[in-house]
Amino acid sequence: MIFEHKHHRKGFSLIEVLAAFVILSISIIVFMENQSLALRMVSRIDNQNQAIVLAQMKMAQTNLVIDKSGIQSIKDEEAGAFEGDESEGYEWKVLKRNVPAPDFISLMSSFSGETDDAQDQQLNQASQGPMKAITDIWGKALREIEIQVLWKEDDLPKSISLFSHYVDESALGQVDGLINALGQQLQGLGSDGGGEQ
Repeated sequence: MIFEHKHHRKGFSLIEVLAAFVILSISIIVFMENQSLALRMVSRIDNQNQAIVLAQMKMAQTNLVIDKSGIQSIKDEEAGAFEGDESEGYEWKVLKRNVPAPDFISLMSSFSGETDDAQDQQLNQASQGPMKAITDIWGKALREIEIQVLWKEDDLPKSISLFSHYVDESALGQVDGLINALGQQLQGLGSDGGGEQ
């Protein structure tokens, strides 16, 4: 009598197990990388939000100083570090700059255009002196304040900036006086021209 042994396949071969392991390993690596990327993005957003809050806070403090003591009390450049556990690693910088004034003389020339009218030319020439003075005072009156917040992410420097503009009221008084003087001068020239016609 011949006995036949039938071999029934049970379980997986070594190659199938290894293939499953490779697929599982790749899936886990991709998942971990995605998780790591998501955590880094959340951390960056948190850092930026914290920097914006700190910049707004520093701008509010600067506004209080300017309201109390005037724009002259702010130095051209100041820097420091924020205090507190939540603000650790963040630094601030305050920069004060002059805002360049527009060239009023060129603007007036472009508005009046090229004309042969003697009265217009006389008015143009008469206004150039006061306009230059207004331009100079304007340049001294307007200030730009920049608040910078600086920090590091992955050893790379990061920063955000907030800007605000202020007017030195003492210089504005000089502008008002010059505008009034210019108005009177132009009225005088206009009435002289009217008398000649």
